[in-house]
Amino acid sequence: MVRQTFHRYILSCIGPGGVSQSLSGGRTPSRWVSGTHRQDMMARGLPKKMDLAGVKNVILVASGKGGVGKSTVATNLAISLSKRCSVGLLDADVFGPSLPLMMNLSGTPETNHQNLILPLLNYNVKCMSMGFLVDPGNPVSSLRYALLHLLYTFP
Repeated sequence: MVRQTFHRYILSCIGPGGVSQSLSGGRTPSRWVSGTHRQDMMARGLPKKMDLAGVKNVILVASGKGGVGKSTVATNLAISLSKRCSVGLLDADVFGPSLPLMMNLSGTPETNHQNLILPLLNYNVKCMSMGFLVDPGNPVSSLRYALLHLLYTFP
């Protein structure tokens, strides 16, 4: 099932017959040579940017490798910046959220009258993490398969 979904996704990106034509026919599709394939892909563009109310700047700390200190850098950066401005820290790591431990926070966030989740606060930093939304004994990694399914289903 995953293979079929992945195959459909690849075909939606390159168009029908794109790969099989170039591999089996021995010739490159004319739309690739002329650059129209690239233009078609670029025309799709990135997802529309949506403004976050009250957010002026966003800093992203990311890496393709685990265990390199992303959470440590993000936490230290947030605490340092909180001395000069209002800061929020989002831990989107569903496989092993470390923000609750690093920020010395526990508990479940409350919601306001608009049913929006209110972040927990410590060191003058508003914090939100997947670690706040699951039971401590419940492994967060069980969300992995659901997320993989969503990634393959909705490109």
